[in-house]
This record gives sequence, structure tokens and C-alpha cells, in this order.
Amino acid sequence: MPVVTIASGFAVSSAIAIRGDRGVVVAVASHAAAGWGCDFSLDGGTTWAPLRKPDGSGLVYAITSGTGPMIGIVDPPSNLMRLTTAAALVSTTSARVYDVNRV
Repeated sequence: MPVVTIASGFAVSSAIAIRGDRGVVVAVASHAAAGWGCDFSLDGGTTWAPLRKPDGSGLVYAITSGTGPMIGIVDPPSNLMRLTTAAALVSTTSARVYDVNRV
């Protein structure tokens, strides 16, 4: 259960390693209004790309939008992930990332 932090003045977290073979839950206790998303890397963290909606529209997948608290589920395409916000945060905000166990 890694803790991921986006520092004040930034719109992206550091990279975290996840399993990549199952979904993850992203949980933020509270935050100012923001659109939350995630980027994934397929090359060890050199290049990052936002997760896109699976409907073929090409639109970026939003974990959630608005004020917190929030919980969202992400189906990762790789095992290297970072959280993003639509704009730089005005205060440092942390999130927890949990593996989803499905039967």
C-alpha cells in the first residue's frame, strides 16, 4: 500500500511500482477541487503517457474530479504508475494506492 504524494505547486507525483496485473484503488482523504488521473510508463520511467478511456474516444481517463475525499479504481496497463492532477495543487496532498483483489 504505497503512499503517493503530490507536492504543493506540482501536478504529478513521483513514480510508484504496482503489481500491474490487477486493478488498484486510489484513495485521497481530502483535497481541493482537482481532476485526478494517472500516467503509466512502459519503458522504466523514461516516457509517460496518460491512461485513456477504453471506449475508443481517446479521452484521458479521470479517476475522479472535484473536492475530496475520493476513491477511484484504475485498471493499469503496466507496473509503473504516477498520479496526476489537472492543475498544480495549492497544498501537498497524499494518496494511498491499494491492490484490488477480485474473485
